[in-house]
Amino acid sequence: ADRAAFAAYGQRVADRLAVLPQTTVAYLDGPVLGAGLELALACDHRLVLSRITTHLGFAGPTCLGGAARLRRIVGRRGAASLLTTGRTVSGREAVKLGLVDHAFCERRGKIELRTFLDAL
Repeated sequence: ADRAAFAAYGQRVADRLAVLPQTTVAYLDGPVLGAGLELALACDHRLVLSRITTHLGFAGPTCLGGAARLRRIVGRRGAASLLTTGRTVSGREAVKLGLVDHAFCERRGKIELRTFLDAL
């Protein structure tokens, strides 16, 4: 019952985030797994700080609507690979998959983020 309540609440939060009239940006730094990645998928743009500790993926089943959003963003084949294998991807791999918009190196991360936001 607790898991079902968490999933229902999380779905409402992710859905509300996805339909906000403002542009939403997720700035990802460090491990982004499971529900954290699902919330990031609900944002309009995803930016990642590419460092050794940054990994994106799903360790278990999705419960916030992330599977559908993932399929829309990276396609059916890419989504299936991430959802069924449990593997994680680095920031640079995430850009290649189309999972995130940009990956920045740690040294220039803040500058690149500011440049991206100014361009919006």
